[in-house]
Amino acid sequence: MHDSSSNAALPNKAASDFMLQEHSRIIDAYHDLYAQKNELIKFYLTFVSLPTSIVAIFLSLSKYVDTQSGSMTQILEVAGVYLSILLVFVGIAVLHVMLGIRGEQYLYIKTINGARQYFKDKFDINEKYLVLPTSVNEFRFGGPEIGKRWWKAGRAFWEMMIVGATTSMLLAFLAFELARRFCGQASCSLVAFVAVFIVGAVAHVMFVRNRLRDMLEENELIDASGVDNSTTRS
Repeated sequence: MHDSSSNAALPNKAASDFMLQEHSRIIDAYHDLYAQKNELIKFYLTFVSLPTSIVAIFLSLSKYVDTQSGSMTQILEVAGVYLSILLVFVGIAVLHVMLGIRGEQYLYIKTINGARQYFKDKFDINEKYLVLPTSVNEFRFGGPEIGKRWWKAGRAFWEMMIVGATTSMLLAFLAFELARRFCGQASCSLVAFVAVFIVGAVAHVMFVRNRLRDMLEENELIDASGVDNSTTRS
């Protein structure tokens, strides 16, 4: 005959084993999203830098060609314009994918916290041994996710601003070329470049911050980093 206490312990052990297995799988999936995001950034930077470097090399070598240096320069300038337009759309797409990945990570954070809370309550684990939050709706990173000021934002924001700053620079280049063709003055083109870059950078900062804040609110997540717990719009 089996002891009734051992029979009662079997469901608890099975539930614990299941939660532990799910916890491990979710953590692996969470880190896989980090790997996907890092590979996406590498791909984007390679995609941006390689064609730009090729155009810059040809522009540098064109001065050694006596007969058709002017025509080659014009061809490369046109190619640079069309390439910049393409890269702007690629940058927008990459930014949206990165935001989507961050949104999925928020969901995994809630699930991981739920599993951690289960083990804490089930086995009466002391709170001091659990560095990360056990509340389902809290998260904690090395710093604030958004921050009261944009320069105090966390890693996710700055990773996306790599794409945002590059896209802003490409938009500024397109504005420079457009002003140069219609205005014809170097000062006018330079003003257009600086103005569009600043507007583009500010727009990217506001868009990324607001989108991250909206996703946190949709998932009812609270920043418990201890540095900046504010998720209200500034």
